[in-house]
Amino acid sequence: MKTCTRCKVKQPLTAFALNPRMLDGRQSQCKACGNIRAKAWRAKYPERDKANHDAWAADNVGTMRASRRGWYARNPSKVLATTRKYQATKKAATCECCQGEDAKANFELVYAIGRKLGMHVDHVKPLAKGGLHCLKNLQYLTPTQNKRKGAKWQEAA
Repeated sequence: MKTCTRCKVKQPLTAFALNPRMLDGRQSQCKACGNIRAKAWRAKYPERDKANHDAWAADNVGTMRASRRGWYARNPSKVLATTRKYQATKKAATCECCQGEDAKANFELVYAIGRKLGMHVDHVKPLAKGGLHCLKNLQYLTPTQNKRKGAKWQEAA
């Protein structure tokens, strides 16, 4: 048993995070109090929090990838729901000129070329911003460029 220095409640050692620099190998504050303190710090210093997170993510790409894959494996129904929602948005945003069997073959060709080149096929004006799923609204981007762009779009001035 150990007493938290913040809330003054006596709790089992498992309620305290590990800290090898402490004599008993545990933090002086319980995990709940530590979470409250960390949340307050993140609210007070959002820029530093983002910089710290970005630096950690850059140094731990493999860990981030494994975590994401684990989430996908544990949540197949959420992944499927998100995929179906995106597919429905795409179908609803298809223009008149891109419907029919010929257009479907053209889309398949565009995506096949992208895969062969190692490029992503991206919507110039994202579907989320009202763009159409049309051959005229597609572009090839490197995977890095496409992930950086996300659903951003600026209207031409």
